[in-house]
Amino acid sequence: MDFVGIFIATIGAVTVVLSSNTSDVRLDPDALVQAISQRPFIIFSCVYIIGAIVLAALSRGRTGRNWVFIDVGLCALFGVSSLPSQFSRY
Repeated sequence: MDFVGIFIATIGAVTVVLSSNTSDVRLDPDALVQAISQRPFIIFSCVYIIGAIVLAALSRGRTGRNWVFIDVGLCALFGVSSLPSQFSRY
């Protein structure tokens, strides 16, 4: 069963790399500061950090031992960290 998961993860990584746009321009330091100073990014970051802290705390306790969704949610939050880079080009 581990090989199925590794295969799916590899296919997903290859799909992301192949669908990336090579003509995206790099941000200079001023543009980067402007991008991370926008309200949507600040709200996203706050929700992300609070969610990660809450789920990490729950994962260590009895709730985390009883419910696998706590750990799955924590993994999903850390996987979501690539979304700002994906949506920044739109």
